Amino acid sequence: MDIKRKRTHKKKPETFTPLNALEETLMAAASDPSFRLEFYKDLLESELYLVHFGHPQGEGDSADSEAEYQLEIQQVEFEGEPYIPVYSALERLEENLPEGGSYLSLSARELFENTAGAQLLLNPGSQYGKAFSAEEIESILDGTVWNEVLFSFFTGSDPEPEAPPPKEKITTVEQYINSFAPATRALLRELRATIISAAPNATERINYQLPTYSLNGDLVHFGAFTRHIGFYPSPGAITAFANELSGYKTSKGAVQFPLNRPLPLELVEKMVRFRVKENTEKTKRK
Repeated sequence: MDIKRKRTHKKKPETFTPLNALEETLMAAASDPSFRLEFYKDLLESELYLVHFGHPQGEGDSADSEAEYQLEIQQVEFEGEPYIPVYSALERLEENLPEGGSYLSLSARELFENTAGAQLLLNPGSQYGKAFSAEEIESILDGTVWNEVLFSFFTGSDPEPEAPPPKEKITTVEQYINSFAPATRALLRELRATIISAAPNATERINYQLPTYSLNGDLVHFGAFTRHIGFYPSPGAITAFANELSGYKTSKGAVQFPLNRPLPLELVEKMVRFRVKENTEKTKRK
């Protein structure tokens, strides 16, 4: 937790321009439900900002530890209920900072754990935001939100509706793949085999309720949705292969492969090898 002094109130911009990765996926998820999974992932890995009115115990500004602060977290009313306002960037907070207010920053996970039972409102007053119920926050922390998000993507009119994910928590990649219709299952098996071939030393597990492959850190994830397979390498991989991915829908760290087209397995293999090299070089620099 990082407690800061007062900041100057800033005028709100007329348009919402994303300031970080979280805001990019927030905007994408607001218009396209298939990006909600990526939004939740980015959220848990992000720093959030809150207004508070606490003051250090004692005189002056000599306090240098959070233990010496008495925190008074701001609350607002939204649709008739109390919410704690939080912000996805310091600049968003500064647009809404009341006179005499200070702020604190902490990781989303730490915030969720420390405000258990409360409702949170992301970016109140901005063009893009989200309300989080106490139940939703709990499901984000315990991992069950991934099932709920995936289920919402499986519904809707579809020539060959996908089976909803099982209610029990998925624990193996094989279990995950077998929960889909045969046509999708075949594509997932092809994708899985390609990843393993490109990164034979990678470990396979379920993370975020998705198949995940790791070698010196996470390499890639993938997941099946109503009309596409989501493939999640890194932002660096999406940038490096931008030309070859131009025929697909992409975001900061993800690409969507439509179910009605063959998977670009050679491209997947190149991206996985790129991720292996990327992680290896990152490990050497440490």
